[in-house]
Amino acid sequence: MAHYFFKQIISAIAHMHTKGYCHRDLKPWNVMLTEDLANAKVIDFSYSTPLTKSEFADCPDILKKFLPGTRQFMAPE
Repeated sequence: MAHYFFKQIISAIAHMHTKGYCHRDLKPWNVMLTEDLANAKVIDFSYSTPLTKSEFADCPDILKKFLPGTRQFMAPE
């Protein structure tokens, strides 16, 4: 059952990425289940940001900027 929800979460994040956005605060509290417990929904887009190709190419400058999110759930790099 967990793989079913995980697949939905990954699909939602992949959709955001294809639209040029990054969630930046994905954690268990930002994933909700529908009332019938049939679907997972990604919520809380307050730290989401659009990313342009030039920002992707210039990663060191991005890392120097303020990185919002929940530190316990951030990738160490």
